[in-house]
Amino acid sequence: MAERKRLRAVLDATTRTPETNLIRAKLTHELRAVRVALIKVKTRVQITELKSARSHRTITLPVVATSALRAHRVRQLEARLAAGGRWQDAGFVFASRVGTPLDPRIVTRQYKALLMKAGLRDVRLHDLRHHAEPRIMPSPFIHPHS
Repeated sequence: MAERKRLRAVLDATTRTPETNLIRAKLTHELRAVRVALIKVKTRVQITELKSARSHRTITLPVVATSALRAHRVRQLEARLAAGGRWQDAGFVFASRVGTPLDPRIVTRQYKALLMKAGLRDVRLHDLRHHAEPRIMPSPFIHPHS
């Protein structure tokens, strides 16, 4: 932030003349570069602990889900081989082409595009867990072995 303020002060102090146009253009370019760097820092994905002890649990998934996850794992291993030394193994089930966390904004944008293409109503991605959970998680009032 200090670098941005310094560049802005120098730019503001530089008078507009034909001789200073090149200097002003370079300062403006540097100022934009600092701004882009700041924006990228603010949108960094951070890994945090789960919210509660209940978040740490094992669930039983339907066969269709486990099959899809196994197929996804094969594709991910192929992507890992294709990425070579660029792969950063952080243990994510869903990761970028080089193993890094997915950018939530890009995931949301792609999800919205799929909804529109399929002609489905707009449901927030975060709300999908409420639609899927009753189908995957057994009712707390029904014993799983009954």
